Order: sequence, then C-alpha cells, then structure tokens
Amino acid sequence: MTVIAVIDKTGRIPQAEMDRAIAAFQIQVSRDLYPVYGVDATILSCRNEYEAPSGAWFTWIVDIMDEEGLNGYHFVDNMVGNIVGTGAKGYAVGTASGNPFGLVKYSSSWTITCSHEIIEKLVNPYLDRQVTNLDVDKDGNASEDLLMEIADPVQANAYQINNILVSNFVYPEYYTDALAIAGKKYDHIGVIKGPLEIAEGGYYSFKRRGGQWWQGFKTLNVVLYKSIAEGRTLTSVQAERLVRQICWGLVALMGLLVTITLIKRKKNNGTI
Repeated sequence: MTVIAVIDKTGRIPQAEMDRAIAAFQIQVSRDLYPVYGVDATILSCRNEYEAPSGAWFTWIVDIMDEEGLNGYHFVDNMVGNIVGTGAKGYAVGTASGNPFGLVKYSSSWTITCSHEIIEKLVNPYLDRQVTNLDVDKDGNASEDLLMEIADPVQANAYQINNILVSNFVYPEYYTDALAIAGKKYDHIGVIKGPLEIAEGGYYSFKRRGGQWWQGFKTLNVVLYKSIAEGRTLTSVQAERLVRQICWGLVALMGLLVTITLIKRKKNNGTI
C-alpha cells in the first residue's frame, strides 16, 4: 500500500496537533476517498525523511513556497531535478525515484491544503489523468481535456473529521456524467449540482485542441478563463488579482462617466 509521509519543516505544528491531523487524513482517505476512487494509503507523521519507510511519498509543510501565490501543489520528483524548492530550502527527494510529492505552505488552514494535496496525489499521482473530449468551457465544442484534480473545483470548501478541517473533493461522476441528475452528489459534501460545475472559489485546468492549457476560475459567481503556460495553473491569488483589476476598472469607468456628466451640466449652466 502507498505510504504518504507528512513532514513539518516549519517547527510550528505541535505533535499533538499533527497526530490529530494525520488521523483525520487517514479517515478521509480510507473512509471517504477509497469507496469512490478505489485508492487507499497509509498516512504517517515523520520528523524527517529518514524516519519514513522506503518508497514513501513525501508531503512537506514549509514556511515559504518556491512558487509565488501557491498554498500547495503536488508533482513528481524526477521532473524537477530531484530537488523540491529553491536553494534556500533544497529538500532532496531522492535519486530519480519518480515518487509524487506534495508541498504545503503553513497557515491557519494548513490541514485543508495538506488533505487537498494528499487526496489529489493519490488519485492523479503523476498528473497524467485527463478526461478527454469534454465541453469544459461550455462553447458547444466538446474538444477539451480536463485535468483530473479532484479538489480544485471545490477547493474553497472543507468539512470536519474529528474537529480537523479537510478538503472537499469531487466524485468520479463529476467527470463522466453528460448531464446533471437531480439529487445526485457530485462532490463529497454536496456543494455543486452537476458535472463540470465549479464551486465559488474553485477552479479547473484543461487543455484545448492544439495543446494549449487554460484554466477556469469561479469568483463572484462568474467563471473567468485564462490561457496558461504548459503544465502551469492559474493560482487563486492571480484570479483574485484579475477580479480586482476588473472591479477597479469598472469603478474608474463609472467615475469617468460621472465626471463627464458633471462637466456637461456645469457647461450647460454657464459655470465652466
């Protein structure tokens, strides 16, 4: 069975808190994830890499991420030169072991991010699972391939296991149903109502015909689409920044219209 070793690199997490979190992650994987995706794992807390069993998939909790704006991600070690992070951290993963790893930024909600990366890593460990020929962007053309990252579409939603917050995730039918079926669950806690729907604050990544990657991010009940570089994803920070730019642009436009109206009124009244 796959072993996932969670290692706190920050020194901020008391062992009692870590133990409760690990127990919650184990329940989520074995009780909630396994019945719908058929994947299970043993989740361990380790003080360092040497305590972990051989072949374990590491998940590190760190103070500083090597990718700006990300709270967490998972990848495969032999695809990043066998080193996680920058020279400032430089965590050795192994010699071309090809084992998936996760990196989680410490915060007050670290357990949500950590469980997010654990369950995604188990379902799509090598980032090669895509659901093909879908109309992801609702343009009437079913030609997109959707990256199967089960926590992303509902990443802003969480639920509790023994008072520990863990990430929500979508069910397999989210990717396979052609139409929504009333009363059917498409995610674990039931916040979305149909396939390919994004919950507020969630996103998905998909590849259009020709190989270009895009991302849809739902915020303020609107799905924004942005072209992204191959293999990279639009972060929540980038999406929020984009929304702010749109909002400020609208505010500026309204201000300009008001100013023009006032100038015209003064001119008509002979005061300017």
